[in-house]
Amino acid sequence: MIAQRAPSYFLHHGYDELEHRTDSYLRLLASGGVMSAALRDAALAAHVELHRAPAHAGPADSFIARKAVTSMRSHLLAALGMRSFYELDRLDLQARSTLDNAVQQAVSERLAAAATRDGAKAACLVGFEMLHASDDPSHIAYSFTLFERREPRARANG
Repeated sequence: MIAQRAPSYFLHHGYDELEHRTDSYLRLLASGGVMSAALRDAALAAHVELHRAPAHAGPADSFIARKAVTSMRSHLLAALGMRSFYELDRLDLQARSTLDNAVQQAVSERLAAAATRDGAKAACLVGFEMLHASDDPSHIAYSFTLFERREPRARANG
């Protein structure tokens, strides 16, 4: 609660200052009769060790890898009448979807492979009125949209 005004500073650079400030509040609470002297003394004697997360937990997922998840989260925002992902992330919530993650991954991998010369050739993208063998397919952005037929209309997913 004490670090609420500048949590990044206190928890990353000013932890000693946060401990000092906490100790002074403990003394004030005890002198004001909010807590007992015994509780104050026990809290002052306690040493709280800050466990920091690793500086870099690994590469962040790309937008493409998280596209299906982001789409579902956007639909949840609208369905629940929420304004931000921040609010959504604070809910204890489970949701189910018809999205098939294995298919999503397979399509993403195939599109990524098509960005290489060998992958473009394997996908039959090299030929007459298509890519030339000397073209660099890494400059092409591929996408895929699945149309799902449902009565009475078709829907686009993706």
